[in-house]
Amino acid sequence: DFYSLDNSRIKIRPISGVYLLIFSADGKILVYKNKGVPINGVEGMMFGKIRLGRSYLKTVARMLSTRNLEAQKAEVLNSFNVRYLHNGELVAHRTGPLLKIKLKLNASEYSDFGHSNPKICWKDVEDVSGDELLEALKLSSTESKAGFSDLEIAV
Repeated sequence: DFYSLDNSRIKIRPISGVYLLIFSADGKILVYKNKGVPINGVEGMMFGKIRLGRSYLKTVARMLSTRNLEAQKAEVLNSFNVRYLHNGELVAHRTGPLLKIKLKLNASEYSDFGHSNPKICWKDVEDVSGDELLEALKLSSTESKAGFSDLEIAV
């Protein structure tokens, strides 16, 4: 499926996974700053790739448990389809459901994310930037859900 026999080329496919919009009990948001190519420096949400044969729920459980996070409540907001462009050229493409996760503890009580990870930090909602995060926050604050969000983000 990933290789075209017609023109002998590898077919580039979107990465499928789960986006997590995570809030602590005291209302802070968990922000992930991408440190790798091709979306280096983009501030966004945690994204976990779905593994072959796994469900979305198992993927979410893996993402939370490896970071020592315990959810109190989870809600599916909608579906995200995000394309990252550099100088007008597609460099990454991620797609999957967007879940809003409310944690049991305050942000200050989560000091260990399972490993030393300088890419993860807590922020007040009003201090958040990044198109992906801002769109997710907008969706989390409205009653009506669009069903899906189709975003292009310049990196």
